[in-house]
Amino acid sequence: MRVSKSTMAAVSLGLMMIGVNPSSARAAQPFRVSLKLVPSETFPAMPVALCFTVTNNGAADAPFPRRAELIVRTDRGEEFVTWGNTRELLQLRDWPATIGKGETKVLCLRTDGTFQKPEWLQDSRLFRSGRYELQAFFDDSFIPSEGIGGPATTIDQVRQASVSSTAAVLTVHEPTGADADAWQLMNSGRGWHHNYLLGDAGRRLAQQVVKAYPLSAYAGWIAATGAKGSALDRAEMLRAWLERAPADAYTEWRQWRLAVFEIGASAEIGRRDAQKSAALRAAAGAILNRLVRDTADAEVKELAKNSLEFVESREQEERSRN
Repeated sequence: MRVSKSTMAAVSLGLMMIGVNPSSARAAQPFRVSLKLVPSETFPAMPVALCFTVTNNGAADAPFPRRAELIVRTDRGEEFVTWGNTRELLQLRDWPATIGKGETKVLCLRTDGTFQKPEWLQDSRLFRSGRYELQAFFDDSFIPSEGIGGPATTIDQVRQASVSSTAAVLTVHEPTGADADAWQLMNSGRGWHHNYLLGDAGRRLAQQVVKAYPLSAYAGWIAATGAKGSALDRAEMLRAWLERAPADAYTEWRQWRLAVFEIGASAEIGRRDAQKSAALRAAAGAILNRLVRDTADAEVKELAKNSLEFVESREQEERSRN
């Protein structure tokens, strides 16, 4: 990510022309943004949710920036702008464009039980045990960088943002027991990143971890993320793991994920084995119906509803063919 110098210069010049100091304008922003991490403690590479409580204390409705950056300060005295999927910038496409006068909204970047979200926490610099202070900055003048191989964004550039959150502390603990054994295996030969699962070696690694350390926390994250192979392979691995793993905060997310894998497997098999394809759709439908009926998580419920509509449309198509 890189802040547009021309945009910042133009804004600063315009403010000075009307007698307003740019730093005073930033200070006058109507928003208060508090950041909370859920949970605030984790193991290396396991993401957590970032929840922002945004309050408009101004005298009128105000637009909230749709682009964000995250600065991390470590207990080793280092400071950096974090990145995910090769980009530092996070586009907040689903966030409200405007916050009403006196209104408070809680907006979360949640983890879905896989290694993939939130994108900011994919940065391997967060994978060491230790204490990290996280602070988000929001500004529409942020533009995407050339990627992690391009010029680095300076801390000062990010801090020019019009809106900033409070800082929150993330504690990354050293894993112990089966978790430590799984983490060591995941790092053998190279540093860990979940994109490693996309290759043949990553597929073998996923099978090793889930088989050797099925009750380690890492096994669930790997099975839900999925490794290279068919959708049926991914479904079978996640189903086997869910059947013996105790329920936790991510169980419903992973059940929805299993249904998605089964829908994909059904499509892969298609008419080559109509009976098995139908059985996979039925299994997915059963999971989705249960989630729609029972879950208290609004986001999971909405995802399950959408997936269930897809399954039902496929069932209708099959009946019309026959």
